[in-house]
Amino acid sequence: MVVLVRAQDAHFSQYYASPIIYNPAQTGVFPDTDLRVATQYRSQWGTMAPNFSMASFTGEKRINNKYGVGAYMLNDDGVKSFNTFNFVISGSYLVTSFFEKEMILSVGLQAGMIYKYIKKNALSFDSQYINGAFNSDLPSGEVIDRYNRLMPEVNLGVNFERTKKEVMFNPYTSFAIMHCTYPKESFLENGKSRLSPRFILIGGTRVNYNDNLFFDPKILIMKQSNNYELNIGISSIYNYTPDLAFTGGVSYRLKDAVILMGGCKYKNIMYRVSYDIVTSSLKTYTRGHGGLEFSVVFMDLGRSGSLL
Repeated sequence: MVVLVRAQDAHFSQYYASPIIYNPAQTGVFPDTDLRVATQYRSQWGTMAPNFSMASFTGEKRINNKYGVGAYMLNDDGVKSFNTFNFVISGSYLVTSFFEKEMILSVGLQAGMIYKYIKKNALSFDSQYINGAFNSDLPSGEVIDRYNRLMPEVNLGVNFERTKKEVMFNPYTSFAIMHCTYPKESFLENGKSRLSPRFILIGGTRVNYNDNLFFDPKILIMKQSNNYELNIGISSIYNYTPDLAFTGGVSYRLKDAVILMGGCKYKNIMYRVSYDIVTSSLKTYTRGHGGLEFSVVFMDLGRSGSLL
């Protein structure tokens, strides 16, 4: 999705809506409740045939204010002929206690599987075209040893947050290493292609402007093999009533897109929608169309604004 990111894992613009996908140490780490459920859907480059889509579902719970347990499913339907599905179980350990009310330090571990498969019937090859006409009954002439690959997934992470509500600034940072086992992903028996580890650094500070208005400047840095992503932005939330709040934000993904986000929280559910405005040379092929993304997060919150 980024000019310099040709082989990086699929990921969301609203990465903050499902933090468990980006760092196992954030599993169950939310001060105002012990349960969080979220779902996201993304569709991008709608003018290209086929377009790209991605969906996720996450669930997590804190236990005894010391442990976090959860899981997520992530489905990336990249080009309709190739699909990647992740199922991961996640756990975290809180080094500090929630009762200290000053800071949170946690570590996390994830284990699961990645299933990649090629949709054979959706592929076409040069040898199947005769005088410009495509015939699916003709042999492809290609030798593919397998059309699916099951890989182990192991991720590690650490997370720090300051949670003192009486002060204006509460900084936070997290670091994670994904695909620690460096699994083989080639569809060829003698292929040597492996899934490179992905390094994720997230940082920012929650700004308590007053009892009802909060800001959250943040940064996301990801590196996978020789590919990088840098995302800098700011979001905010305004508590209009105890049951109703509004949120908005803007961010910039380096050499790729400007991302606009808006939404609202009604009672315990946050609804967000965002749109990627393509700024790279890819906009020529997409006719200016970017990525549309939705997220819904259930979380039993008070008025702290920590859904940011």
